[in-house]
Amino acid sequence: MLIREEKTMKSIYKLMFLSLFSIVYAQSFITPFSSGLPGSEDVVIELKSGEEVTGKISMGMVVFGRLLSITIKDTDGNKRKFKTKEGLMKRIKVKLGKYAKAMLKMDAASKSLVGALTADYAEMDKREWAIYELALRPKKKDKYDMMQLLNPGFDSVIKIYNDPKAKETKGLGGLTGGEKKSYLAVVNGGKSMKIEKGKYKYKKQFTELYNGCESLMSKYKSKNIKVKWDDFAKHVAQYDKDCGK
Repeated sequence: MLIREEKTMKSIYKLMFLSLFSIVYAQSFITPFSSGLPGSEDVVIELKSGEEVTGKISMGMVVFGRLLSITIKDTDGNKRKFKTKEGLMKRIKVKLGKYAKAMLKMDAASKSLVGALTADYAEMDKREWAIYELALRPKKKDKYDMMQLLNPGFDSVIKIYNDPKAKETKGLGGLTGGEKKSYLAVVNGGKSMKIEKGKYKYKKQFTELYNGCESLMSKYKSKNIKVKWDDFAKHVAQYDKDCGK
């Protein structure tokens, strides 16, 4: 009798773990840096003027998760500083060396047990660049931030950026948790929208975000498929595939 009960409990734990695994695994946006730019890495800064500046990062000033400025030593040995509020930078590409990739892995592993086990370390090893782009904040006044792109490769229409103010799920006794509860989305270069986790929040934002893609919208309307937050990345990828540029 005792052996049977132990087997039953093991089966229950296994099912619980597989369920938790599927929840975390469904999030397929890349892992962002939680503390700003990694120092001493190669960097390429694309300016609005068309100029491309290359060098190594000396310092990236980050306050409350926002990149305020970046100081580099360019290939000619000159020290150059760029401030986000000046609006001169269009894109920042940071080469990911061993130290930067180690930072990513440690951050992913520290979130929770399930997060550590399901993090895509292979993707982190293969990733060459961390990309930051200038985009409008989701506020009434037009203010810009350098935001980290989280869906490279399926971002021709909808770009998903790291939300520096995103809250995280609390989880269960260190087993789960650490998942972001919001992201910033930019459609066709417009102002960013805060897309939030919640029973009805994402469902309400679904139409606003994807109404430019009839095939995606009709799929969920005609087949009465539930709109789930865990499928957010899947929806963005499907949009890009069906209605991308």
